[in-house]
Amino acid sequence: MATAWPILGFLSHSVVCWWVVFRDGAEVIEGWRSVIFFDLWAWLLDAEQLRLYAVISWLAAAVMLGIHLLA
Repeated sequence: MATAWPILGFLSHSVVCWWVVFRDGAEVIEGWRSVIFFDLWAWLLDAEQLRLYAVISWLAAAVMLGIHLLA
């Protein structure tokens, strides 16, 4: 069960990142709504920057999950 929670968290993060990058999620959450999905300072970012932030955060989450699974 200790491995299930990180995998579930990664999958849910992947769905949000996919929505932001490949669908129109970046335009929907642009502005103050981006704080709910990302960090506090994300409300300063426009749609293209939110897409880049989603890709970078997804890559970081994938690396962290890989480290967790290998440990």
